[in-house]
Amino acid sequence: MLGGKWAPALILLALALVCTLPAACGGGGSEATASPEAKPTQSAPTPEASPTQGAATVDMRNTAFHPQTLVVSRGATVTWTNSDSVSHTVTGDNIEMESGTMGKGDTFSFTFTEAGEFDYHCSIHPFMKGRVVVQ
Repeated sequence: MLGGKWAPALILLALALVCTLPAACGGGGSEATASPEAKPTQSAPTPEASPTQGAATVDMRNTAFHPQTLVVSRGATVTWTNSDSVSHTVTGDNIEMESGTMGKGDTFSFTFTEAGEFDYHCSIHPFMKGRVVVQ
């Protein structure tokens, strides 16, 4: 059975395949119509509305950063914890930030003193990406 981190992609693929059938997506006409009860959906999670002040945490599990985007106030200290059974790093893309290799249970903390958007990744698993937005 497939699942885990691939489940959302598989669902989107299945929906795309179903919607290639004219009867499945409202007929063969070229105009799309929405029913009155249709509601817009959100495709990606957005950062929390108000910034975290003081201290915030990011968990590394299932080879991903949770949350992927974190909003904090200037001066906040963010602590990453590796909850995976494999090693990870926290490596800044546009900021001097490097945790070194972190084994299971290891933590790394960094204090953000300037406002901006700071992207980072795991140098061992480059597909693992995260962002800290400092307000």
